[in-house]
Amino acid sequence: MYKLYPADAWPDGIDLKIVDDDATVGNSASFLRLRSAKTTPTFTLSVNTHLFVVQGAGIVITPPGGTPVNVPLGYYVFVPKGFAISIANPRTFNAGTPPNVDGN
Repeated sequence: MYKLYPADAWPDGIDLKIVDDDATVGNSASFLRLRSAKTTPTFTLSVNTHLFVVQGAGIVITPPGGTPVNVPLGYYVFVPKGFAISIANPRTFNAGTPPNVDGN
């Protein structure tokens, strides 16, 4: 995320993996992982973005000064180019439970 949005202070625990990048048509697909209790800084999307929650308890999307929106597991959200948001993983860290054992 540092490479895409270098001006923002990205904390550790937020990972991005590009799984497809087609420069000919200008499309890409990536996985964004927020580890437990992590929140991105507010950032402005440079392209239209499709978010689909594929694992965990869901995410919380918050526009600056706006109302947080809970997005549960299995749900999809379209975020238009130029829209500013922060994304949070509301799941709290539990050092006694290995990741994904409980399906989250």
